[in-house]
Amino acid sequence: MNVKLKSAWLLCALILALSGCASSAALTGGTKTLPPAPRTPGAVVTERYICIPHEEAAELLLWIERAEAL
Repeated sequence: MNVKLKSAWLLCALILALSGCASSAALTGGTKTLPPAPRTPGAVVTERYICIPHEEAAELLLWIERAEAL
């Protein structure tokens, strides 16, 4: 691997690691914990959209509202 490619991969890894550390510390820092996200096995991913069945979308919306209230 050349030096530029190694540097690019290192930069990407650092960005992901640092953003993951900051976000997980914020979520677990308090007494309230984020509930587990609902599973969406019926989701279909296309090039532009993620299509979720109505029932699963409703569960996901309720989860998002509960998570925002924390």
